[in-house]
Formats: sequence, C-alpha cells, structure tokens
Amino acid sequence: MLSKPIPQPKPSARLADRIQYKKQREEQARVFKAAVWSRDKNRCVVCHKVVKRTLGLDPLRGEVHHLRGRHVDPAARFDPNRAVLVCLQDHLRLTRREIFWPPRSIL
Repeated sequence: MLSKPIPQPKPSARLADRIQYKKQREEQARVFKAAVWSRDKNRCVVCHKVVKRTLGLDPLRGEVHHLRGRHVDPAARFDPNRAVLVCLQDHLRLTRREIFWPPRSIL
C-alpha cells in the first residue's frame, strides 16, 4: 500500500523578489544621491562651479563620485559621507587618477 506524497509548499517567486530588491536599491540610490547633492549645495567640490542635473554630456553635469570604489567597499555604497559631488570633467580626472580627492596636501 503506497501512501500519498506529502504536498510541499511552492518556492517563492524569485522574479517578484528580484523586482522588490531592485526597487529597494533604486530608492536607496535616490536618497543617497539627494543627500550628496544637498550637502555639497549643487557645487563641484574640486573646482567649486555650480553643477546641474542633466543626462547630456555637459561639462557642468553633476555626478556623485565614490571616494572608495562601490565594489571595494559595498557596505558603504550608499553612505553619503563616502562620496562627493563633482562636475563631469573633474569626475573623469578623478577616475583616471589625474587628481585626487581629498587633495594630498590636506592629508
């Protein structure tokens, strides 16, 4: 005499979990960027020019630069104290290591 198999609960929908996780990360990123923009008062910390929010390749486009790589220190990815607001030109110079922030003369 064979017994009926015990029904197992269905696994949670992984797609729904991934969508919820992505929404949480997008919200964290939005709050993080807003905090950096507010703290730096819409000015590049390197050249002190007023930057603007745009998607175009404008030299005065404001970008948030992580002082340590996002993948080097993932726990601090959304920590506003570990990022600065810079213009597009200075962001390229920072990522190429042509300039450093904070300046080495301060350290």
